[in-house]
Amino acid sequence: MGKALYIGFCLLTYWSIYSPIELQTKPLSYGFYQVGFRTEQQVDSTRSYQPDRGIPYRPLSIHIWYPARKASTENLMPYRTYIGLETQREGFVTTDSNQVRAFCTNLVGGYRQYATTFMKNLTVSVDDILLAPTKAVYNAAPVHRKFPVILYAPSLSKPANQNHMACEYLASHGYVVISAASAGKHGQTMTKDTAGIMAQVRDLEYIMAQAYQLPAVDTSRVGTFGFSWGSMATVIYQMRNPNVKALACWDGSTEYQDYDLIKTVSGYNPAQLTGPYLYLCNQNEDWSTFPFFRSLANTTKHLYRLKKLEHAEFTAYWSFYASIKPTTNYQTDSYRAVCHYTLSFFDAYLKDNKKAKRVLQNSSEENGFSSKTIAKLSI
Repeated sequence: MGKALYIGFCLLTYWSIYSPIELQTKPLSYGFYQVGFRTEQQVDSTRSYQPDRGIPYRPLSIHIWYPARKASTENLMPYRTYIGLETQREGFVTTDSNQVRAFCTNLVGGYRQYATTFMKNLTVSVDDILLAPTKAVYNAAPVHRKFPVILYAPSLSKPANQNHMACEYLASHGYVVISAASAGKHGQTMTKDTAGIMAQVRDLEYIMAQAYQLPAVDTSRVGTFGFSWGSMATVIYQMRNPNVKALACWDGSTEYQDYDLIKTVSGYNPAQLTGPYLYLCNQNEDWSTFPFFRSLANTTKHLYRLKKLEHAEFTAYWSFYASIKPTTNYQTDSYRAVCHYTLSFFDAYLKDNKKAKRVLQNSSEENGFSSKTIAKLSI
């Protein structure tokens, strides 16, 4: 644990010598709590990983967002801290600072270049993005009370920070959010097979076991959410762990081409999924008939379509870029809706919040969104 905190501190110190630029728009309504963030680098010694490369057991770089005591906005982490941590997914060794800088620049540069294909007038530079402040304070003092815990499963091979805005948002509203990168059984590249699914399921089980040791976690109130391929793991995880009280899927592969694959996983049984289920799908009406959703007979189900989002837009990257400069022509209401409905879902079923339950019954307009942005589906 000490080594993990030291390595994270080294990265934070290196990147914090740059003053973050100020966000000019706030697409999300953050909650009462300051957001704390820390990382833990652990090894699951029950699973072999890459012994031929000197990594005998499975490494896990665990990200934790949590409600924290109020701190100065001057202490907000720059975004590049998240990106820099990706260099430590396997080896847990602090990379040379020039290599970290190059990694961050190249990775964000690639994402920014892709964003220009659908974000008109994107004027933010790579440095603008890397220096932009997040909502998290590294290693902030936690609030001394217990909160529900939510496990996040990223999409295929993607890092734990893939939806950092949603994780920060949930933490600000009183949740501990824990995630680890998506990785295959024997490497960072996820394999699209049952072995890959189970590798991520086992990761979720490992980090939940660690969550039991955290004083701020109320382990009687557990939720999960996964994006794309990650939803495959959250579904199987819930079937194996009935303590999960709420399951949210962001455009999950369970309803698309991988539905036939998940049915082959040992222990797959829709009848065992009895907790409330939220599914948020993309704008393409001809992509799915929602076979998994239809198979759930023993649970309360909610289905919504994001009518302006493509699959790849269920990530924080684009809304974060757009938030840096208001001149960027990109609608952020859709990502805000995804986060708002996810929060309301967890508030309804993990906190028994009556207002949140009404959100799930209201029309889009009653919840402050256009029906051209999000619409409830009945099937």
